[in-house]
Amino acid sequence: MTTRFSGRGFYLLDEPETGLSLSTQLQLMVLMQDLVQRDSQFIIASHSPILLFFPNAKIYEFINEGIIKRKLEETKIYQD
Repeated sequence: MTTRFSGRGFYLLDEPETGLSLSTQLQLMVLMQDLVQRDSQFIIASHSPILLFFPNAKIYEFINEGIIKRKLEETKIYQD
């Protein structure tokens, strides 16, 4: 990601945490934070509890009834 992503980008990622260790997921978040500060945006489909804690993230849950915006504290991962 460090060589392919740059500021002012719009990125769609599907489970970017797959195959990454905990420390590498944290490095990914640092990189993403740097890119967000440089006017990048991310839409991420993920099951990662680590990525849910990204600062100021907007979290949406896709369920049979539709798409629901959730606060971090309302997510099942946070409550378990």
